[in-house]
Amino acid sequence: MALRKSSSPKTVYQLKITLKNIRPPIWRRVQVDRSTTLEQLHSIVQVVMGWEDYHLHSFSIAGVEYGPSPAEWGAEIRSEKSVKLDGIIGKEKFKFHYT
Repeated sequence: MALRKSSSPKTVYQLKITLKNIRPPIWRRVQVDRSTTLEQLHSIVQVVMGWEDYHLHSFSIAGVEYGPSPAEWGAEIRSEKSVKLDGIIGKEKFKFHYT
């Protein structure tokens, strides 16, 4: 079996996760593949922050709310399952919120 090198470079996003309103600052830096979904990113955040996934969560991105299950939150939230980072991140220093 021969392995081929991909002709397109793999895009990796470096994210800085910072807790708001905490002094001294608490933050983590992670690198994730551009095809990472918001659902997968939620799991990554839980691990790197040492959390145990006890609460509902959501992402607020450009005025749109994404979360695990629209049925749990209501109609105003979209499913995070198929939303990939490369579809929402527009440029360097792009910011969004995770609650």
